[in-house]
Amino acid sequence: IDDYQLAVAYRQPDQDNDVLRDFEIIKEYMQKNSMTAVRDPLDDKRSTAQHTYYKGKYGAAAAEFREILEENEFDVKTRSNLCATLLQQGCFQESLDEAHQVIQFCAEVASALNEPGAQSANLMDSDDEDEAEDEYVAKKTEAAKKIREKSGHVYLLLKAYVRAGACYCGLKEYRKGYDMYEMALRVTPYDDDLREDANRILEKMKFHTLVHATKAEQGTAPKK
Repeated sequence: IDDYQLAVAYRQPDQDNDVLRDFEIIKEYMQKNSMTAVRDPLDDKRSTAQHTYYKGKYGAAAAEFREILEENEFDVKTRSNLCATLLQQGCFQESLDEAHQVIQFCAEVASALNEPGAQSANLMDSDDEDEAEDEYVAKKTEAAKKIREKSGHVYLLLKAYVRAGACYCGLKEYRKGYDMYEMALRVTPYDDDLREDANRILEKMKFHTLVHATKAEQGTAPKK
């Protein structure tokens, strides 16, 4: 119910009606079976901050997200939202700092995603001794298990990589920005829009290299 509530909060008003329908089905099922979700005392504050964000009041939303983090510094979803809010304000360095904290929090999943073939691996519970001795298969299987156990961290990482990349570009550190987009593409390799954005950064890097080289040839390169 918490995951669906978050999905509903992120949906566009004219899209994802299936998500809203499923959310209502789950709530109805819980009510019929007298099931009560354990409510976090900070839920109301989170909801208020998210609504403030969607209204475009980014300064107020950032203050509300920070207030939540003062009460629970390990609330990674709120930190992710603060990262997005600061990025909307053009506070690139502050947003970048928050993105890196999210990445660090999800370090186990980040490491698992770097394991070749982990996302496509089938979890194996066989007792076959030869299989158990295969270090590559064992590592891939363990990485896949970690990804499945903490699937929510995968999405948080994806957003953190993209936002960190955007922050680096805002700071004109295009190489680091491109590297972040490449990390995001490891999570979702078939995202054409993401690949197009990464290619744009690559073209910008090439352009800046060309301009710098031309100035150097003309003896007008800026002094370091």
